Amino acid sequence: LISTFLFWSLGPTIIDRSLSVNVLGTLYLSERPLSLNDLNWSLYTNYMNGDFQTKKRVKEQLLIGNIVEDFNGKYLLTKKGIRAAKLNIFISKYFSLSKSSAIPQNLP
Repeated sequence: LISTFLFWSLGPTIIDRSLSVNVLGTLYLSERPLSLNDLNWSLYTNYMNGDFQTKKRVKEQLLIGNIVEDFNGKYLLTKKGIRAAKLNIFISKYFSLSKSSAIPQNLP
């Protein structure tokens, strides 16, 4: 029972969210070796798929209460979201992970 729960809560989520899974699939299906630019293009066109991934993640964050939508259709963090963001930043720094997710530099 526990292994089934872990699989269904982690397996599909990791595959659904993973850029690495997309890179592997792209290379597997390619008929030739690919450059970094080729892989980047594939990620952009296949994984990002317009605003599909963004809408999916925003809906998820709304449902779990990390963000809310204001009267102008813009999003902001809740208190819970602020705590989650701070935790992500701490983990990113503590484990010397890439800052591009938890601490994005290029903001609108």
